[in-house]
Amino acid sequence: MIVLMGQFQVEPLESTVLKGSDARFSATVQGMWEVMTWNVRGFLVLTVPRIGNISSSSEQFSASFCSAEDTSCVVFTIHAASRMEAGPVICTVQGDYGSKSAQLHVGTVQIKEGDRKVTQDEEVDFNCLTSAWFPSPVVTWNLNGGAVDSSLYNSTHVAHGDSFNSSSVLKFKAVKNSTVECLAMLQTLTKPLSSSVHLVVVRIIKRLRTQSQLSGLRPPGQKQGQVNAGYVTDGQKSKAGDYTTNHPNFLQTRLLFISSSSSSSSAVTVTSNVIFVIA
Repeated sequence: MIVLMGQFQVEPLESTVLKGSDARFSATVQGMWEVMTWNVRGFLVLTVPRIGNISSSSEQFSASFCSAEDTSCVVFTIHAASRMEAGPVICTVQGDYGSKSAQLHVGTVQIKEGDRKVTQDEEVDFNCLTSAWFPSPVVTWNLNGGAVDSSLYNSTHVAHGDSFNSSSVLKFKAVKNSTVECLAMLQTLTKPLSSSVHLVVVRIIKRLRTQSQLSGLRPPGQKQGQVNAGYVTDGQKSKAGDYTTNHPNFLQTRLLFISSSSSSSSAVTVTSNVIFVIA
């Protein structure tokens, strides 16, 4: 078998990752190479000898062989990628191999409104913002894990330098507590990058009037009866608001008149030999 010297490849050539996640590139070298280096945005961050220890400028950068038996393949990882690492990622193999360049895009996905609390049947909208993506992502929405019909949201994309920013607005009627998720997808991604928030829906409970409340409603102009504190019959004592009788069929029965605002309910309650009139 004839092996062509001086050939190697880097994959992927374009990578978009979410801010804070890891970005990985692999280099596959044909032939007997000795030293490989990785540069991020023009700075040497890692050196990989085919035999020996790997040297890194920071714990944020690491590398390993694809397998212990195969030193022709190296995986380079940028941990917790930020916008500072976005840009060219260059792999150089010393000797006749030269350099290969890839491009890293560190994008963001965020639902602007965050968690929300609304009343039932209220119209709500959520705005999903993506930034620093290449190419422009396909933005979709999920509601409680299920895909949302595309007629409920509208997405726009704007070029920004060598990447794209986008905005997608979702509108729907709040019915129940839900998890709202915005997903951004590229063909080069194995799964979409996403952002999710929680929607709390508060039910409105309508209070019904009780019978006692309804009995307190009077036609316009009708006034509430008053107690005549000065009326006294034989064998009776009287004072305002307190009427006591010595009738033989009653044992010290007391009639209490309690008044309140005219808007309050009115009820008559009989307990044993005591009669309460509550207005």
